[in-house]
Amino acid sequence: MNLNEQEHKRQLREKANGRVEASRLRKKGHIVKSPEQQEAHRKYAEMKAAMELEGDTDKRHYSVQLCESHFNTKVSPKVKGLLFVLSTLLETKSGGKIVDRKYHNLSIEEIAEKLGKTPNTLRPVIREAVEVGLLKEESEGQGHANHYTLSKDIYQSGSLDRRVNNFTKVIHASVQEVSKQMSLETLGYLSDVINFIHPKLHILVLDPLEPCDDYLEILEPKDLEVLLDMKEGKGNRLVNDLISLEVLQRHELGDRKTRSRVKVLMADGEFFTKSTKTPDMNKIKKAVFSTTLTNKNKANLSKTIEK
Repeated sequence: MNLNEQEHKRQLREKANGRVEASRLRKKGHIVKSPEQQEAHRKYAEMKAAMELEGDTDKRHYSVQLCESHFNTKVSPKVKGLLFVLSTLLETKSGGKIVDRKYHNLSIEEIAEKLGKTPNTLRPVIREAVEVGLLKEESEGQGHANHYTLSKDIYQSGSLDRRVNNFTKVIHASVQEVSKQMSLETLGYLSDVINFIHPKLHILVLDPLEPCDDYLEILEPKDLEVLLDMKEGKGNRLVNDLISLEVLQRHELGDRKTRSRVKVLMADGEFFTKSTKTPDMNKIKKAVFSTTLTNKNKANLSKTIEK
């Protein structure tokens, strides 16, 4: 199942949900917006969210993962994992070069030490990243160690273009530390997972830029298997590993009126964020049960694809 097919099925599912919801609202006397009006509202909400995030100042050292470009980049999980941890070695004015805090270029041995890996583990993956153009390898001459520059297509450090509204901040110190306990492949899957962080709620949803809480689709481990093309059962193992490392959290929320319960996955703000503001659990609960009432709140990607 390629990305285009997944996107097509997602669009069909959204249209179907929209028709059901529109019919329900009309019966209750509500005004239902046309697709054009909804799209205009969506663009405005996205722009407003981007401006709000632009105004926040996170004083921690971080790099920015450009979510859309990252997700659309078709390379192995190991390459994505390598690029992900290398992004924690970017500095604001390094121009994408992998450096230390004093802007000295880092050799592969120095990189390996900082990331808790061996040079032999990194070399073949670096070679693959260089071959696909996501990493540049240079040498200052014979006898000098190679140094590396990360493509700006996926990761950046410093001020972003105002038009960029879909991104996740990767906190350097925290991610570096936890990366020592994870394989490059697992880190690659993690880098894909954080593309689905909601900018204000920090829970994992199918479309983080959806401006209306009623239409949020909450992701479960089985949905991640579909989105990330993983083998059956691997999504649950990945989520459990990330929870045990405190990178993700799983919350079970209840509603006393309906006696229903919903489980949500949330990114830990120590590692990843889209805002300096701590997510409000009451707002999360309100959003979760708002979407529960309209579309049963589950993405159910595996069932969609089976059909």
